[in-house]
Amino acid sequence: MQRAQTPPPSFKQWFPWLVPTFVVANVAVFIITMYINDCPNRSLHPASCFASFLGRFSFQPLKQNPLLGPSTYT
Repeated sequence: MQRAQTPPPSFKQWFPWLVPTFVVANVAVFIITMYINDCPNRSLHPASCFASFLGRFSFQPLKQNPLLGPSTYT
């Protein structure tokens, strides 16, 4: 007597959601942080903000911001 052959299980397409979630969360936190920092209004010299065309989202000058590279003192 022959056994009935069962078809192989179909594989559902899998989407890796963990890494894109971390990327989106990091970008969102970065944008919120830049909004709160508000370089032109909190800086002593608003004209010295890097990428001033971004307005509120512009960066501190590269000499003051150690997160963008080594400081000038090192």
